[in-house]
Amino acid sequence: MVKNKKKSYAHPLLKEHNIYFILIVVGILIRIPFYDYFDMVTYDGTYYIHDARSILGESFPPSPFPVGYPALIALLIPFFRDGVLAARMISIAAGVGLPLIIYKLARHYTKKAEALAAALLVLFTPLCVRMSMITMSESIYVFWLFLGLLFFARRKELSSGILMGLAAITRPEALGVFGVLALLRLRRPKQLMLILAGFSVVYSVNIAVQSRIAGELVLISKTKFFGTHAESWKVREDWLDSREKEEFKERTIVNEGEKNLLEDYIETLPGEFLLLIRHVSVILFLLALYGLYRRRVFLLASFVPFLVYPLFTVRKETRLVLPYIPGFILYAMIGLSTIRKHRSRVVIYILLFLSVLSGLVINRDQLTRPVAAGFRWAKDTGRLFSEYVKPGEKIADRKPYFAFYSGGRYIEIPVGHYNRILDYLVGENVEYLACHKQLIHQLRPGLRGFLYDEILINGEFRYSQIYFRPGLLAVYKRNPGYEPLIRQKLLQPRRRKLFGLIWSPDGKKIAYRRNDLSARSGIYILSPEGGRGELAMELGSLGSFSWSPDSKSIVCSLRRGDNIDIYICHLAGGVERVTSHETVDIDPFWSKDGTEIAFVSERSGGSDICIKNLKSGKLTCVTKDGINGYPVISPDGTRIAWIRKGEGLIIYNRSSGSSNLVNMGKNVHFPPAWSPDGNYLMMTRSGGGKTNVCLMSSGGENVIQLTGSDLDEGNPAWRPDGKAVAVFTNQSGKVGIRIISGMDHYFDRIDRIQNGRSNIPRAFKKNS
Repeated sequence: MVKNKKKSYAHPLLKEHNIYFILIVVGILIRIPFYDYFDMVTYDGTYYIHDARSILGESFPPSPFPVGYPALIALLIPFFRDGVLAARMISIAAGVGLPLIIYKLARHYTKKAEALAAALLVLFTPLCVRMSMITMSESIYVFWLFLGLLFFARRKELSSGILMGLAAITRPEALGVFGVLALLRLRRPKQLMLILAGFSVVYSVNIAVQSRIAGELVLISKTKFFGTHAESWKVREDWLDSREKEEFKERTIVNEGEKNLLEDYIETLPGEFLLLIRHVSVILFLLALYGLYRRRVFLLASFVPFLVYPLFTVRKETRLVLPYIPGFILYAMIGLSTIRKHRSRVVIYILLFLSVLSGLVINRDQLTRPVAAGFRWAKDTGRLFSEYVKPGEKIADRKPYFAFYSGGRYIEIPVGHYNRILDYLVGENVEYLACHKQLIHQLRPGLRGFLYDEILINGEFRYSQIYFRPGLLAVYKRNPGYEPLIRQKLLQPRRRKLFGLIWSPDGKKIAYRRNDLSARSGIYILSPEGGRGELAMELGSLGSFSWSPDSKSIVCSLRRGDNIDIYICHLAGGVERVTSHETVDIDPFWSKDGTEIAFVSERSGGSDICIKNLKSGKLTCVTKDGINGYPVISPDGTRIAWIRKGEGLIIYNRSSGSSNLVNMGKNVHFPPAWSPDGNYLMMTRSGGGKTNVCLMSSGGENVIQLTGSDLDEGNPAWRPDGKAVAVFTNQSGKVGIRIISGMDHYFDRIDRIQNGRSNIPRAFKKNS
């Protein structure tokens, strides 16, 4: 008689198809509460989705990103009609499917309980959940990678090679994993050929696509970042001036110390392990080490990028440890399966349960921190602009979000001086410029003027402000009819000290003072056609000076003995004394009608603005306090403009006796300059590391910046016809003279602002 064997019955819920169903349902449910936190595109996601649209022929040429993820997005875009949604659905599907793969892989080495535990640990790891809901390639990469490992475990090399190829065209880290798997089949030529064939068929597509985009053979995507780990990310940005980039790099090396890749690797790797432990827990990490000790299998291949990749690229990002979490979980379950004592296994399961709970608390930010935190404005504003932006129009920004949501093509704002940045953007046909306050202030200081400086914004013709969101954002649009100022070199830059640039009333001569230790110091006269300046007066003059109305004499201040007084120096010869006082008289200016000379006198104890009538000899002082300098009388004689130290530019009305402090800041320099018709005034001011000339209405009510080149430009002198000005230029201590013309559109803008016919752009407050 044969005894019947006792049958063992598994709980119906633990049947394979029920386990799959439960894992899928739980995977979906756990993501629902956090779904809305991740509805915005990620930085890399903007490129992936644009690449997908380019595959469909709907967008501009693709970027050098691997083609795997964009190709999948392209398949779903026709169904979802939304690139972000299509990309997220792929990530979610991969994230929900991954626990099933981990369960099947674990079943090769453990019992069903440990395999289910492995799947649940992956399912409830916050980082795994987060990365499966955003537009990044890590989720689908891990899916392909471990599916390829599963088929490798089943000895289906052709399928494994195809899947590893899909992983490699999603993220290049898979090349390291595939290389190890191929080595494991060296003793089995047939299996080796199958896995190589499957991989080659898929990966050759990536090579073909990337090579076509780059115009040269590209074997590995994004290789331009290899070997840059020891270099500051700021140095890797696009710089308009290579010399400035090298100087910044040198300063970085001095401040941070020069490092090499090996030193960086040794310093970085422990931090990567700590980051990984944070997301898998100490218990799981130690259990995985025990599993590795008890049973080493081919799953070790999945850790190769973790040990090798930091040598070639920048890490220190949480998302980059995601591919190694499933491998650690699998090895932890392998270690657990080798423990025979029931009590020990129960204790470990309890500890694992507690570690899952603590992991949810410790890493809760992975579930609640929104994608691109702080850039929700870019999504809202981008959608607002989407009806105006034509597909593919270039939008300059420091982040790609605004361009993405508006439908434009993102162009990163390069590092450089304000003027060179704008010239570059115009040259690249960039249609819109987005100046986000925080990004510009911190990362693109060259454009801070476009945030805070109303005078610069008002005077800019390359881009006009079309949108302003207080405290956050200003958007500018390119002016298609932009006409640059015409600059003509008059005196070649050399190392010398020049001062007091003035144009003679007859327009035939330009005078300036050369002030250095050479015997040739004095007042020079230059022809407006150019050439060399000729020494006219070797008198050792001080301060500013001025032409006589007939262009035959120059009034200046000279030192005679212990006194500094005002003198008229005739070009034909001879000197006349205008003032005689024991204190200093300086900075004379001759009125247009020839009857008065304004100057600065210290006879009252301060530095006051005084007027001497040359016919009557009467002396009148219009100030009695402060430190004043560089007085200039308007052509009609009704106003006087000068600089008051610590305050700025003052415009004085002689008939009413009232003074107006022009709203252009304290950093003003050199004498002001009235236009020949008296309708405008020019002034030199400094800001943003540069010196520029500003144009204003005659009363100083409205001011716009006129110049803005790479050079320091200042001390304007009007040509008598009012159509051009001469200015000093300075670059690295080399001083020259240029003639600037083509200013009609600046005059028109001042007039329009003055008459209320122009929309005045807005600017952020300095302390905002």
